[in-house]
Amino acid sequence: NIRYIRDYLSTYPTAVVNLYGHTDIYGNKIKNRNLARERAMAVKRELVRYGINSRRIVVYSLGGEHPLPEYKQGGSANRRVEVEPICK
Repeated sequence: NIRYIRDYLSTYPTAVVNLYGHTDIYGNKIKNRNLARERAMAVKRELVRYGINSRRIVVYSLGGEHPLPEYKQGGSANRRVEVEPICK
C-alpha cells in the first residue's frame, strides 16, 4: 500500500499527504498517542526512503479516539494509518 502512496506523490509533485496514526481503544491514552505517532512515522520513514521529500508528509497522532464505526468496542482493525491526499 505504501507504493500506491509513493506513486501518487511521484505523479503529483505538488501534492502532500496527511498520515493519521490510530491504535485500538485499550490502554493508556498517552501511550496510545505515542504508539499511533510511531505507527504513522514508520509509514513516513518508508516514503522518505523511497525518495519522497519529508516536507510533503504530515503526521497526526490520534490514538484510540477515532475507532472505525464497526469496531467501536475495540478490535485490532483500529490499529492503522489512514492516508489523506491533499492536491495543491
